[in-house]
Amino acid sequence: MIYGHGEAASPNAIGSVRSILPVDPRQAVSSVATAGGLLLIWVLLDWVSSIHSYKGSLITPWDPGVGLLFAIIVRGGIFHGLTLFGGVVCAEFIVRHAELGVPVTWDQVSAMAGDGVVGRPHIARAMVEAGAIDTPEQAFSPDWIGAGGRAHVTRYALDPVRAIALIRAAGGVTVLAHPRAGTRGWMIPDDVIAALAAAGLHGIEVWHPDQDQSARQQLQDLAATLGLVASGGSDDHGELTGYRIGSDTIAAEAYERLVSQATGSRPVTAP
Repeated sequence: MIYGHGEAASPNAIGSVRSILPVDPRQAVSSVATAGGLLLIWVLLDWVSSIHSYKGSLITPWDPGVGLLFAIIVRGGIFHGLTLFGGVVCAEFIVRHAELGVPVTWDQVSAMAGDGVVGRPHIARAMVEAGAIDTPEQAFSPDWIGAGGRAHVTRYALDPVRAIALIRAAGGVTVLAHPRAGTRGWMIPDDVIAALAAAGLHGIEVWHPDQDQSARQQLQDLAATLGLVASGGSDDHGELTGYRIGSDTIAAEAYERLVSQATGSRPVTAP
């Protein structure tokens, strides 16, 4: 049986399905007012919790907004779940951006992305336009959107060992991208690379524009020790980095070695 937004027919009813939107107009007005109040409370709680952020990141030891929201959803119905989306968006732009003083909007970065997927490079370019930084590269630092930075937002990432297993099961090969690109804040230790090699990693990116000659030599020696393919690439992101296709290449033997380890479809190559 489907009930409206009000209470179920029986206070002891279990598993009743509520409609997402209120049925009665008076209930609708009341629900919207409640949602608005919850939105305000969410932003205030997010601001309070951000005061106690961990090492400048958005990781906090407590986050009461989420607990409060789910409690309200359980008590008041799925309609208040819409508050989750509104609360996250408002907190992001009101709390985070107000704290850092950089007027970056969704419309701005989505316009830059066009038909593509919005990513951190677009945010970096928007920060340049806002005058917060001089070059997009400066955005990828602890001061801004670099790992652990003040405006960095963590996202779900597949465990590398699990990713390697899935790719191998599909017949593909895995290469660890630019593990010593210091300008990007990525410095993966030898022991971590060794653990990935033991899990089935096929190669590591040795030749990359952001890795200097010293880093390349270290990685080349490490690849030989671990039995990995010394791979590489130009990492062409257009005007964002200025690196063009072919600026860094690998030996034909390394390419053939990678391809030979694939058990899926053979890559399409030029004649």
